[in-house]
Amino acid sequence: NSGGEQIGLIVDRIADVVSARTNELDPTPANLRGIDGRFFGGVYKLEGELLVILDIDELLAIRGTGQTV
Repeated sequence: NSGGEQIGLIVDRIADVVSARTNELDPTPANLRGIDGRFFGGVYKLEGELLVILDIDELLAIRGTGQTV
């Protein structure tokens, strides 16, 4: 759900499914923010890597504004 609407996303593939609680997320590192950090909700630390959490609500908020990502 986003803004009270059900949404769907099309992806090329899913490698893994990870369950994480909000309190287990860390802020997005500064070196990722340069990409367009407003679309990142934080990162989750895995063994030897970081999983970047996409902020779907922020991404969908540009819908209809004429902006592109």
